[in-house]
Amino acid sequence: MTETQRRSQVESVLDPRRRIKYPGLHRAVDLAIAHRWNVEPAEPGMERADYKTRTIYSTPIVDEAALAVYAHEAGHLESVDRDAHRYLVVEDEGGGRWRESLEGELAAWRWSMRALGRTFWGAAAQSTMTECLHSYQRSLVRCVAQREIIEAVLEEGRFLAGGAVSLRPRPSADISQLREFREGGPQSADVQRIHEITMRARR
Repeated sequence: MTETQRRSQVESVLDPRRRIKYPGLHRAVDLAIAHRWNVEPAEPGMERADYKTRTIYSTPIVDEAALAVYAHEAGHLESVDRDAHRYLVVEDEGGGRWRESLEGELAAWRWSMRALGRTFWGAAAQSTMTECLHSYQRSLVRCVAQREIIEAVLEEGRFLAGGAVSLRPRPSADISQLREFREGGPQSADVQRIHEITMRARR
């Protein structure tokens, strides 16, 4: 398949009716071509990445929020040390089970911020990341230090989006649920691994 054909295929997924005016669409297509991703359609809320086939399943890139999700899924393909991530099996309210890694999620969000830059990372992208990172608290966060790393990623996004940042992360309302997991406990090695991996992804 030629580059022109590949571009046409990606565009057919990300702009199926050829009506989208949002300029971030072109950034999404350019990234797919540059990194040689396959791109397939997905229903809203079912976006994902398949590492083995280097495929991103995405909804059309109609706005900044959709672009942020697309770039985040791409981050799962491109962020460092993916195979070294430690996974937890989580279960949703409907009984569905899947593997998730806090290391992988943070590294993917940091990759997405770097890929989109100030041009395409604004308030909507930041809001999307914030909602996703906060959703990990119940299933993936095991200690206060992990919560602080999440807050550090959010601060990085706020800076990129041009918003105000705080000098000290503000504790969440439910942080008391995490206080039993303190530094020096059995999770301390995992916290250090998360810190090292996300710092490498930031460079």
